[in-house]
This record gives sequence, C-alpha cells and structure tokens, in this order.
Amino acid sequence: MHFEIFNKEKHYGLLKKYCEECKKLGYTNNSSIERLNLTAHVPSLFLVGLEREKIVLFQGCYSLRLGDTKYWRMGYRAATTIKTKSLFNNHNKTPVTCGVALLMMQLSSKYDAKRFIFTTNSPLHSIDGAGKSHKMNKVLSRTPGHSLIYKNLEFKQTIQNIWKIDKNVYDQYFWNYHIHNHTFEEGLIDA
Repeated sequence: MHFEIFNKEKHYGLLKKYCEECKKLGYTNNSSIERLNLTAHVPSLFLVGLEREKIVLFQGCYSLRLGDTKYWRMGYRAATTIKTKSLFNNHNKTPVTCGVALLMMQLSSKYDAKRFIFTTNSPLHSIDGAGKSHKMNKVLSRTPGHSLIYKNLEFKQTIQNIWKIDKNVYDQYFWNYHIHNHTFEEGLIDA
C-alpha cells in the first residue's frame, strides 16, 4: 500500500469513487464526501492509502481541546475498503494502525503535536453502526499504548470514551510490523 497525505486537487476524483465503495459496504460516515466532512475541523490532516491508483484507505485527525489540554483526535473517518486482518484481533498489524502512526509522525513534525486520542462510543450509547466502536473499547483496553482518560463523556452529541494514545508504542507498531513485514511498500508521499 502506498500512503499519501490527502490533497484535494490530486485525490478528489479518487475520493468520490472510494466513497461510492464505502456506501456499498455500509460505511455511513464514509459514504459521501459530504459525510466525510473534510472542512469541519481546523487544523486537520487526512491520509489516503492507495493500491493500483485507487483509494482503499482513508483516515484523518484534527486538533481539539479537552479542558485546558490540546489533543489530536486520531482515526477520524478511518475506513478501508480492502479485506484485512481483523482490526479487533490484530490491532497493531493493520493498514489503519500504520496510517495512525504515519499521521502522528506528520503531526509531530508539522505541529509539534504531543498528545493523541481515539474516541469510541460508550457501551451506554448505541447508534447505528456503534457496534464496531463498542468492540474498539475492548481492543483499546487490552492493547498496549492506550489509556482511558474520560469515560462516558458527552462529545459531539454522543456519549463516548476518550483514549490517550502513546505515540512511542505506535512508532514501535509501525517499525515492527509494517516496515519489517513489508506492508509499508512504497513509503509516504507528502502530496
């Protein structure tokens, strides 16, 4: 897989096709460019994973404040259209995890970012498609590199759990699994 930082002029047409594929797969938040909501958060950064000139992975991150602390929310609109190992059983061995690590590297160099989070729907809050988010609560609780910092917090009109991410652990995931196992084939292009 080849990764690039999303560039509207370069990737817009490919992104429309990716959204059509996501719609077929039932990925509501990625079913259209409007649903991706690319301009909702400033600053933000998006990453695409390409195979054969086709976007097969998309994910983003954006800056936000929780209390007095600035964080970067990772995994925003993260979805892949290709069959991969189960994210729930192999969290540290997936293209999405590789993308999170790459985005953290970019944010650290571009914005001197130091604090990163994931959000998951709380088991107390079920909405359409929340099942995967509920599973992620379990994955993050048992996978090194995550610590629960807010439980059952109302965030974006949803009751969510907020997980702090350890960048050092994700750097290790990236190098141990993606570089050494050749899943990071062509590198990152800052498009």
